[in-house]
Amino acid sequence: ILHVARLTPVIRFDAAMTLAKKHYQRLWFPTPGTKDAVPSRSEFGMTKAQFDAAMPEEFWREVVDRVAVDAPDTLLLAEAFWLMEGYFVRTLGMHRVYNSAFMHMLRDEKNLEYRLVIKNTIEFDPEVLKRYVNFMNNPDERTAVDQFGKGDKYFGVATMMATLPGLPMFGHGQIEGFTERYGMEFKTAMLDETPDQWLIERHQREIFPLLHKRYLFAGVENFLLYDVYKPNGKVEENVFAYSNRVGNEAALIAYNNSYTEARGKIKLSAAFLDKTKEELAQRTLAQGLNLRADENSFVIFRDVTSSNEFIRSAREMIDKGFDISLGAYKYAVYLDFRQVTDTPEGAYANLHERLRGRGVPSIEQAVRDIQLAPLYAAFRDMVNGESIKRYTGTGIRETGKQGDAETGKQETEQTRNAETREKAIAFAEVAQEYGVEDVDAEAFAERVEKNLDGVRQINEYKLPKRASKELQMATDNLKNCLTDDSTRDGLTAFAFLDAMQEFATGAQIVAWIDEWQLGRMLGDALRARGIVDARIWQLIQLIKIALAQSTEIENRKSKIKNLFDDADITTFLNVNEFDGVKWFNKEQFGALLNWLQVIGAYKILRDGKTTAKQNAALTKQSAQWNAWRDAEAQSEYQVEKLLAALKPARAKKRIAAKNAVKKQTTKTVKTSKTNSAAKKTTLALTPALPKRTASKKKTVAPKSAKKQNKPRNKKK
Repeated sequence: ILHVARLTPVIRFDAAMTLAKKHYQRLWFPTPGTKDAVPSRSEFGMTKAQFDAAMPEEFWREVVDRVAVDAPDTLLLAEAFWLMEGYFVRTLGMHRVYNSAFMHMLRDEKNLEYRLVIKNTIEFDPEVLKRYVNFMNNPDERTAVDQFGKGDKYFGVATMMATLPGLPMFGHGQIEGFTERYGMEFKTAMLDETPDQWLIERHQREIFPLLHKRYLFAGVENFLLYDVYKPNGKVEENVFAYSNRVGNEAALIAYNNSYTEARGKIKLSAAFLDKTKEELAQRTLAQGLNLRADENSFVIFRDVTSSNEFIRSAREMIDKGFDISLGAYKYAVYLDFRQVTDTPEGAYANLHERLRGRGVPSIEQAVRDIQLAPLYAAFRDMVNGESIKRYTGTGIRETGKQGDAETGKQETEQTRNAETREKAIAFAEVAQEYGVEDVDAEAFAERVEKNLDGVRQINEYKLPKRASKELQMATDNLKNCLTDDSTRDGLTAFAFLDAMQEFATGAQIVAWIDEWQLGRMLGDALRARGIVDARIWQLIQLIKIALAQSTEIENRKSKIKNLFDDADITTFLNVNEFDGVKWFNKEQFGALLNWLQVIGAYKILRDGKTTAKQNAALTKQSAQWNAWRDAEAQSEYQVEKLLAALKPARAKKRIAAKNAVKKQTTKTVKTSKTNSAAKKTTLALTPALPKRTASKKKTVAPKSAKKQNKPRNKKK
């Protein structure tokens, strides 16, 4: 054994109970007259005194003591059946011992007996409990799926295994749901089994998170076992309820190991040995969870299975205990206990009364929802699926066809704008009540109208008849960005939020999206438009980026670097570093460029004073974003290569954009000058009537004038 201990830090002793004095004598040197002796060994019988003289010490006690001296870093695990688990730990000092009672009694639903095992252990010494190795199968037993199935009973017992003090042990193939029993005589599997993916995924959801918190469950310093009292005052023996705590972090677990429904109240623990006083003691649930008896105080905690949070009155939990109801083979694991004092306006008390024991995804958010209910109502009235639908067109068109008419209503623009204006004013007035300063409701409503007009312009934009090749390319590029209906819906949603810059900065609006949960309401509005959740999340992130960043990004490396320094953008692009190289996501980068081009075009059309200037700006912007796309094609999705690819293209793209703008402007000006010059030439070259003189010489207009007039008239 010492030789093996020098080779490995963990040793498992198979069937170790056969070498305990009690069973070694029974099997080999039975006491004369005993009933359970092996008949073939009766002639070698010894009295108790004779056997003790021949084997004065327990073999395993000697092993533990010698290993502690010669190989102190070795962990010794013993397989000890025949109800020898406690003896091996308490008397022989074995580091860990297989707890076969856990598997057998819970499988057979001997709940009263196993609760008694735990009670006896903690009354003798709670430290013994953390030396048990709890398991649901091993090579000598039937597989876990054979004994416990794959349903709620299996996961209820697995939850106990993961949350009781001691060491949880999963057998080979248990998580995968294998049915073949593996003995030590097998070198390879006899059956070709496929892992049960559903079973694996449920382990990942319900069991693995608990294993990550073993620090909270493994100790016994604050472990308490509770009796659950039914409404009739009797103990519900089928429910295992216990708590544990490390510092201020506490957990409460309950499992109903029966086919019947169970309900009752948890208040007082079972007796345990208080080693500080060397006497039996009991604790209340409030003491186990470290609750304070403060007035107007509430306890908030989370259920691991549903991920919902619950709220209870601290005073009620201290005075009356904790009510619990579990269906057949159902379990509950409550974590993240925290105690809060009610607000002056009684927000937590109000929520506690509303929920009446029900859970919600977030208690803090539920409290916030109550506090911000008027603001939410005003925002939802202004921004919803119907209002977005009203202002979302069919995209850029080259003809003058009508926009989206899927509502089937002949709504006049005047009526629509009046309703929008009224709702915008209402929202601004409510926002002012929540501490927003310098709010001019009328100005905000006008800003909303202007922004939505910008959305209308981008949806109804038409190319001029004599558009330059560059403008046509820019328009086609923008049209491709707006192919997806969700982009136009996102643009309309952005227009509403962008109007809030009338009384706040872009950064402040981004903060409100999170603080006021405007993002959640935007998500509801976009979901009403039939957009999937993944795209909704993407659009909300893009809206936040557009509010916080200027879309007039010049093609200079310093500004590009600043873009990649923005935490929200790098998160959106999934920027990550591997082996010293920073990488970005191709699809996210493309979505970002398309979105910023759409936002830029929207602002150009909204703020542009003349059509010529709008077209020139659209052409210039398109050249800039195309430079980014060209750089992306050369970057291999590496940030540094992207920046390097943009640097040499700076001058070239700037000149190209400038020439495109100049060409478009020159063409417009030239047409105007030609018309004006033609008129002036016609007037200037029209010959005056000759005066009558004595000379009979015929007056003829200069040839040059004739040649100039005729072709210019044709051109005109």
